[in-house]
Amino acid sequence: MKKNGKFVLVLAIVMIAMCGTAAAELPPMYAGVDLGYGASFPDFGGNFFPMADGFEMTPYFGINPIKSVQDLSFEFDLQMDFLKYYSSHGDFNYSVITPQLFAVYTYSGWKIKPFIGLGMGVNIINLDKYVYSEYYNTVGGTPVDPHNAENTASFSFAIKGGIQYQIPNTGINLALGLRYNVNSPTVKAGPYSFNVNMGSISINFGALYRF
Repeated sequence: MKKNGKFVLVLAIVMIAMCGTAAAELPPMYAGVDLGYGASFPDFGGNFFPMADGFEMTPYFGINPIKSVQDLSFEFDLQMDFLKYYSSHGDFNYSVITPQLFAVYTYSGWKIKPFIGLGMGVNIINLDKYVYSEYYNTVGGTPVDPHNAENTASFSFAIKGGIQYQIPNTGINLALGLRYNVNSPTVKAGPYSFNVNMGSISINFGALYRF
């Protein structure tokens, strides 16, 4: 029993040492979340001057894997927008989820650190219903009910930038930034199908923690 106890103790010490070594070799990482306001100008059905706006939330995780360029990070963002669409043809709510991969450069030489990032990903639109105007809601003089819309996925490109400020003696950073997304999905609702220009801009405020 004593031999087994010593063996278990030695094994535990070795495992702890290995975990400590592995943790020491990990590159710098960070995680955070941004909250903000987003506005988009999608063209649902050929309307003039439409607009959508609402709440935006973006949790993200980043890693700095290149020792020689420590200000460069690779980041995964999960942008979530909850928007309301306004137009002369009717208002309705919809949501957009956009997982994206970014390359982000944060200049660390100043107390207030500017950053800029380029990313790409997938834009997933969830429309509960597409609301037609009286004109679009009539085919051959016969009223047509609104149709349930299908979820739509499309390629997304994004650029973002802003500033960060690290709270002294902590790993906590406050961030203020702008983000612009570009994508053009095809939306389907019943027998209707059309391309939508979904370019959107948002302003965000958040916090991140650097490990």
